[in-house]
Amino acid sequence: MGVKRYIRLFRQAAVNRFALYAESRADLVTFIFGKLLRLGFFVILAVSLFNHTNTIVGYSEGQVLMLFAMMNMIDMLTQALWYRGMYNIKDWIRRGKFDMFLVQPVSPLFKTAAMQLDLFDFITLPVGIAYIIVAWTMLPTQPTLLMAISAAVLFLFSIVIAFSINLCMASVAFWTTENESAWALYRDSVYVARFPIEIFPNGFRAFFTFVIPVLAIVSFPAKTLMGLASPHVLLWGAIIAFAWLALGLTLWRAGLRHYTSASG
Repeated sequence: MGVKRYIRLFRQAAVNRFALYAESRADLVTFIFGKLLRLGFFVILAVSLFNHTNTIVGYSEGQVLMLFAMMNMIDMLTQALWYRGMYNIKDWIRRGKFDMFLVQPVSPLFKTAAMQLDLFDFITLPVGIAYIIVAWTMLPTQPTLLMAISAAVLFLFSIVIAFSINLCMASVAFWTTENESAWALYRDSVYVARFPIEIFPNGFRAFFTFVIPVLAIVSFPAKTLMGLASPHVLLWGAIIAFAWLALGLTLWRAGLRHYTSASG
């Protein structure tokens, strides 16, 4: 199937989801308000941390705001694009609905990831971008063009890493649908990643940066904008992103084989 057809399917899925949400204006307004309230809470929390101090483990208010803003943007895109579909795969498998994905002329992975878009996160995306811009202006030293380009590349790597981790967790559902705790752990870990990683013990920091890289998702692009990243951060970002993508795709294919052999 060509790329253009997948783009059309993605667009149609977005239209269908919006039509579903728009059936009730009260629900639409409530959900959008909830998203904006959640974002506002993150801003207030970040600012409140500096009521009685000027720095946190050497990070200024603008730098901590950047960590919060980066976490929010990555989490927002994750929620908008694929999180709900991958999270719900366990229910589709449990109810036998996933069989329909296998007989359709569409990649089961695409069907799983893209068919349950969260359009409310797309609607609030401009607010998330504004959050990053405000944090940018508050940085002690303004990023150079090279730093900005490097951070943009690392942001894309972070999206790949987040997708790959979610893909691994979704793939586990082919063997057991009782993996709710793994999803909860991922969500909690991403929220923890909004804080400076230096507050954590060295072993914890290393494990959750290079092995299960939830801290890297936020810290790599954010610290690059701050000028605090390692000179090798782009190399590490690429290695972690492609290693986890390979792992995720391998688990997904193995899971599909297990599912079709068990159901067949």
